[in-house]
This record gives sequence, C-alpha cells and structure tokens, in this order.
Amino acid sequence: MKRLLAVFLLICAAALAQETKPINYPLPELTTTTEINGIKVDVRSNATASVLMVGDVAQVKVEAVADLRDFQNKSGDIVRAAMNEDEECSHAISFPDVQLSPSECVNGDCQSAKMRLYGHYENKKCLFGREKTILSQSFDCDVLLLPEIANNQLQIRSVVNNVSAGGVLGKLMSIDGIKSKIVSIVQDQMKAATDSMQSSLNSSLPPELNDLHPKFKSVKFQEDPKHFLLLKIEGEISVTQDQSALILQKISATQK
Repeated sequence: MKRLLAVFLLICAAALAQETKPINYPLPELTTTTEINGIKVDVRSNATASVLMVGDVAQVKVEAVADLRDFQNKSGDIVRAAMNEDEECSHAISFPDVQLSPSECVNGDCQSAKMRLYGHYENKKCLFGREKTILSQSFDCDVLLLPEIANNQLQIRSVVNNVSAGGVLGKLMSIDGIKSKIVSIVQDQMKAATDSMQSSLNSSLPPELNDLHPKFKSVKFQEDPKHFLLLKIEGEISVTQDQSALILQKISATQK
C-alpha cells in the first residue's frame, strides 16, 4: 500500500515538471463494515485518481465507487429492525417485505434509488382489560433515496410517496401519520448508512490526499450489469509544487 501511494505521488511530482495528459492511477480496493440496527453491512469501494498539470498546479481528480449490494440485500432486515413495533393497546406496524433497487437509470447512471415498503398496520384498543384490534390494514409505499453533496459531505435525502391503503384505513386513518413515521425512521437509517459510505469513500483516498481536504463535486447512484446498486462520488484537489514536495516527505518518513 505504501509503495503504491509513493508511486502515485511520484507521478504527481513528475506531472509538475511539464505539461502532460491526464495520468490515471487506480487505488486499492477497500472494504469497510458498519452496523445498522444490529445488522452488519459491508461497503466495498474502489477509486481512480487522475493527474493533470494546469500551469504550475497539478489537479488531482478522484472518482470513487461504493458497491452497495450488501446494503441492498439487507435493506429488509435493516428496516424491520428499525421500524417494526408493537405497542400494547395502541398500534402495531410491520414490514414483511422491502425491496431496494436503482431507479430511473439511463446508461447505468441513476437519478435515485427506490425502496419499496410493504407494510401492515393495526390500530388497537384496550376494552375492559382486554386488547382488541380495531383496524387491520396492509399498505405499501415508495421511498425515493436521492444522493446529494452538502457542506462537502455525502447525504442521502429520503422522500416518501405513493402511500396506498384501501378499506377503512385508507378512509379513516391518518396516512400522514404513517408517512411521517416512515420518513423519520428511514432518514435516521440513511444517515447511519451514509456515514459508513463516507468513511469508506474517504478510506479509498491516500491519507496524504485526505489531509488536503478533497472537494467533492458530484455524487450519483449507478446500476451495475446485474442491477446492483452503486454510489459514485467525484472530487478534486489542487496540488501545488510545495504541497507535492510535502506529501513526498510524508511518504518517505513513513517508509523509514
């Protein structure tokens, strides 16, 4: 790993000496593990850096891709761990099926990811010391996940729509109540997931580049040929000659 980083930074130094075409350099693949509601999720990431001279400044552009298939496969367990609940004499809500997939994709680039939730709700009351179910109704809804960059941090915004429920529930019960609950809990879970993704993506970069605070420029979901969910983030760093020399000193010091 240290040898690879040293080679990468030597390329940076060489680029400073003359005008060059972009030089692409693949960085090692990494896997980080996080725990969301007791469910362990692995996020694999890989990155490629390119170096281009502009005047006396080397522009280092980094593209990192996180493979979210483990999160995708375990999304049902994560949702159930967070959202299934049963309160005596009040209500019960459960999600027997959850499907997460890339959405609105063109040539592998996707505008969002869609989480389809299939739920069941019961409204319960206690009468004469006994619990009775007043309403029992299945429902389903879509949660759109939209990746964004805010304050140079990865965020995934969630929007709940297409809540459908028939029968008595659809007419009498507050769908907005279910909607609000789903939004709140899904946002909490996505924050935990994005914190893990951010850590994984940051780990993809050489520590010496992270020290220079890369500026993230764009983020988007992607779909691989097997329809698994990917997250691509692009960033850039401008490295001066002095900064390049300092980075090389750091690398040399770690190898002594």
